[in-house]
Amino acid sequence: MLKVYLMQFINHYASIFYIAFVKGKFAGYPGNYNRIFGSRQEECSPPGGCLLELSVQLPIIMIGRQAMNAVIEVIFPLVWKHIRLLMIPETRRKMYSQWPRWAEDFRLIDLNRRELFAEYLEMILQYGFVTIFVSSFPLAPLFALVNNVFETRLEAKKFLTYYRRPVTYRVEEHRNLA
Repeated sequence: MLKVYLMQFINHYASIFYIAFVKGKFAGYPGNYNRIFGSRQEECSPPGGCLLELSVQLPIIMIGRQAMNAVIEVIFPLVWKHIRLLMIPETRRKMYSQWPRWAEDFRLIDLNRRELFAEYLEMILQYGFVTIFVSSFPLAPLFALVNNVFETRLEAKKFLTYYRRPVTYRVEEHRNLA
């Protein structure tokens, strides 16, 4: 899981770190620009440096990924539920509508630990956007708050209506959490 977190960290923050800390530092000067792999290093405009570009890039990445994740979290369980329903023959579908509630609950999507890890990973990455780059995008905490309010309702609906209740499991011993 550490590898997944590191790869997601790199995917989310690489372009932003590049704009904030690398771009414009090694550009050279007119007539003698530095080149890497045959491409000229770009420089940032003098009035604001790279802060303006960073201020545009950050909301696009932060808000765009939050919106995309929300849409995926809504659509995926619905599609999965309809696919599972279509796999049942028509004669048995009528029979399933008369089953008790516990039997209908058993047919819900099984919840595995990876899905909870993905939810925590999304929150950790959002916290990174809010804390690391708040000076270049001051509205990041507001958008994070709006996203979290919306996400709370979305997650509640998803876990209560689309997923099966998780089965508890025993551990060998109680370990210290520190």
